Amino acid sequence: MGVIAGLMSSAVAIGISVANLYLVSQVVTGCLPARRRPVPPAWRPRISILIPAHDEEENISRVIESLKPQLRKADRILVVADNCTDRTATLAADANAEVLVRNDEFHKGKGYALHAGVGHLAKDPPEILVVIDADCVAAPGALDLLAGEAHRTERPVQGRYLMLASPERAEEQGLAEFLFLVKNRIRPLGLHRLGLACQLTGSGMAFPFSLLSQVDLFHGHLVEDLKLGIELARLDAPPLFCDDAIITSEFPASRTGELSQRQRWEKGRLQIISSLSLMLLHLGTYLRPRLFLLVLDALIPPLALWVTALMTYAVGMVILGVLGFVTWEPAVAGTNLIAFATAIAIAWLTQGRRSVKFAAGMASTPGMICQRLKSYRFLTRHGTNEWIRTDRTAGKTEET
Repeated sequence: MGVIAGLMSSAVAIGISVANLYLVSQVVTGCLPARRRPVPPAWRPRISILIPAHDEEENISRVIESLKPQLRKADRILVVADNCTDRTATLAADANAEVLVRNDEFHKGKGYALHAGVGHLAKDPPEILVVIDADCVAAPGALDLLAGEAHRTERPVQGRYLMLASPERAEEQGLAEFLFLVKNRIRPLGLHRLGLACQLTGSGMAFPFSLLSQVDLFHGHLVEDLKLGIELARLDAPPLFCDDAIITSEFPASRTGELSQRQRWEKGRLQIISSLSLMLLHLGTYLRPRLFLLVLDALIPPLALWVTALMTYAVGMVILGVLGFVTWEPAVAGTNLIAFATAIAIAWLTQGRRSVKFAAGMASTPGMICQRLKSYRFLTRHGTNEWIRTDRTAGKTEET
């Protein structure tokens, strides 16, 4: 029994250390000095921009108008108004976008909207499809960079998709903005510099259109982007990161909107972690290094949950060490925690000081961790897979 317990303890220590080393290497590499910015290509293939939208009348016109200056001859904008109860379709049409109205009360979700849009575009397929969420703005040159890279590599490409603090709650949401920066910019950039694939993050994604006919989009998974990236990696087309193609959105000004948005993201992430764990039971996953590393990256929990796991593990190992049950594990646990803290400190020093000040970040971190843990506990019992519009207006009640 003692031998079995020792082997299990060693396996846990090795597993946590490997995942933490991978995470730390991503963050540190992603914080290295930036290289020269590329120039958008003079020529790029014909593209279609697909905008899945659910009750986005407040944003859709602004988003379409922001994309128009980047369009070239024969490019298209298609808005899929999915189960909308507002004027999203009308306003999109007024902005001269193509509109596909989809109503299906039994199949609600972004994946279903993407499936409908791809099917519609297949009648006159573009070379490259770019997906932009209905609350996002693409920086000048972003479409050219995404389309050019996807065409050159014949692989999916993910741009730098960032969530910014809303003006009404800039100081309060600063820590969330920084954590999103680590997740969606620093870590993918680190992977790119290491020559590895990144996750798809939902908006600012470009695909060779022919690839999409080989994957199943007809589903209501809450993190359809992450699922799609893994499926494409299984087809030997893992996504690449393009740091210079910048897409931005804002966190909801409403606290209820921010909470519902975060709960949907985190529930979807926890759901896919459980399903991806099964891939580690197949030998074929280990025989394909790029796929294995992408799955390993996806299995690393959100940072709040990961730091909690590291601290809990370290405290547990210290107690067991004092009682004489383990020997080297406490040192490994402490090293993992220090390495993680150092990587996050480097990320903040090099890129995060604009988002959150040191004192404010330190003061809000414990409360944020407690709030996230409470949210995870709630999500294991409740929650919905339906596409619910996020309330982005301060003072309004969450729409359902």
